[in-house]
Amino acid sequence: MSNFDHAYARSDNEYSVMIGLEYWPPYGVLAHLFIRQFSNQEVSWANKQHILHSLFGPKSQAFEVFPPTDELVDLATVYHLWVIDPSLELPSFA
Repeated sequence: MSNFDHAYARSDNEYSVMIGLEYWPPYGVLAHLFIRQFSNQEVSWANKQHILHSLFGPKSQAFEVFPPTDELVDLATVYHLWVIDPSLELPSFA
Protein backbone atom coordinates (compact mmCIF):
# COMPACT_ATOMS: atom_id res chain seq x y z
CA MET A 1 0.00 0.00 0.00
CA SER A 2 1.25 3.47 -0.80
CA ASN A 3 2.12 6.13 1.70
CA PHE A 4 1.03 9.19 -0.28
CA ASP A 5 3.46 11.99 0.45
CA HIS A 6 2.96 14.38 -2.47
CA ALA A 7 -0.25 16.03 -3.65
CA TYR A 8 -1.00 18.25 -6.63
CA ALA A 9 -4.16 20.06 -7.68
CA ARG A 10 -4.81 21.98 -10.86
CA SER A 11 -5.33 25.69 -10.34
CA ASP A 12 -8.78 25.41 -11.95
CA ASN A 13 -9.67 22.65 -9.44
CA GLU A 14 -10.35 20.16 -12.23
CA TYR A 15 -8.49 17.28 -10.58
CA SER A 16 -6.05 16.32 -7.85
CA VAL A 17 -3.20 13.83 -7.85
CA MET A 18 -1.61 12.18 -4.83
CA ILE A 19 1.70 10.37 -5.29
CA GLY A 20 3.28 7.70 -3.13
CA LEU A 21 6.05 5.14 -3.56
CA GLU A 22 5.62 1.36 -3.55
CA TYR A 23 7.97 -1.55 -3.98
CA TRP A 24 6.65 -4.12 -6.48
CA PRO A 25 8.96 -6.95 -7.53
CA PRO A 26 10.10 -7.34 -10.30
CA TYR A 27 9.63 -3.64 -11.15
CA GLY A 28 11.35 -2.16 -8.09
CA VAL A 29 10.15 1.13 -6.66
CA LEU A 30 7.13 2.57 -8.47
CA ALA A 31 5.40 5.91 -8.12
CA HIS A 32 1.69 5.29 -7.43
CA LEU A 33 -0.59 8.06 -8.74
CA PHE A 34 -4.06 8.42 -7.24
CA ILE A 35 -6.08 10.67 -9.58
CA ARG A 36 -9.46 12.16 -8.78
CA GLN A 37 -11.51 14.66 -10.72
CA PHE A 38 -13.30 17.09 -8.38
CA SER A 39 -16.53 16.89 -10.40
CA ASN A 40 -16.60 13.10 -9.82
CA GLN A 41 -16.64 12.62 -13.59
CA GLU A 42 -14.44 10.03 -15.26
CA VAL A 43 -10.88 11.11 -16.07
CA SER A 44 -10.23 10.61 -19.77
CA TRP A 45 -7.28 8.64 -21.11
CA ALA A 46 -5.91 11.88 -22.60
CA ASN A 47 -6.03 13.61 -19.20
CA LYS A 48 -4.30 10.67 -17.50
CA GLN A 49 -1.59 10.83 -20.18
CA HIS A 50 -1.27 14.60 -19.67
CA ILE A 51 -0.98 14.18 -15.88
CA LEU A 52 1.64 11.44 -16.25
CA HIS A 53 3.79 13.42 -18.67
CA SER A 54 3.38 16.71 -16.78
CA LEU A 55 4.63 15.16 -13.55
CA PHE A 56 7.18 12.61 -14.83
CA GLY A 57 8.21 13.79 -18.30
CA PRO A 58 7.26 12.83 -21.88
CA LYS A 59 9.19 9.55 -21.87
CA SER A 60 7.46 8.24 -18.73
CA GLN A 61 5.30 5.14 -18.87
CA ALA A 62 2.70 3.80 -16.47
CA PHE A 63 0.12 1.08 -16.15
CA GLU A 64 -3.41 0.86 -14.79
CA VAL A 65 -4.73 -2.40 -13.31
CA PHE A 66 -8.16 -3.90 -13.86
CA PRO A 67 -8.48 -6.46 -11.03
CA PRO A 68 -10.59 -9.60 -10.89
CA THR A 69 -14.19 -8.92 -9.88
CA ASP A 70 -13.74 -10.39 -6.41
CA GLU A 71 -10.89 -7.93 -5.69
CA LEU A 72 -12.57 -4.85 -7.17
CA VAL A 73 -12.86 -1.77 -4.94
CA ASP A 74 -14.99 0.84 -6.70
CA LEU A 75 -16.22 3.26 -4.05
CA ALA A 76 -15.28 6.54 -5.75
CA THR A 77 -14.35 7.93 -9.14
CA VAL A 78 -10.60 7.62 -8.68
CA TYR A 79 -7.90 6.17 -10.89
CA HIS A 80 -4.60 4.55 -9.99
CA LEU A 81 -1.54 4.57 -12.23
CA TRP A 82 1.84 3.04 -11.43
CA VAL A 83 4.81 4.75 -13.08
CA ILE A 84 7.59 2.40 -14.13
CA ASP A 85 11.18 3.03 -15.14
CA PRO A 86 11.28 4.09 -18.81
CA SER A 87 14.19 1.70 -19.36
CA LEU A 88 11.95 -1.32 -18.68
CA GLU A 89 11.09 -2.94 -21.96
CA LEU A 90 7.36 -3.21 -22.62
CA PRO A 91 5.60 -4.45 -25.75
CA SER A 92 5.74 -1.90 -28.57
CA PHE A 93 2.60 0.19 -28.96
CA ALA A 94 3.59 1.62 -32.33
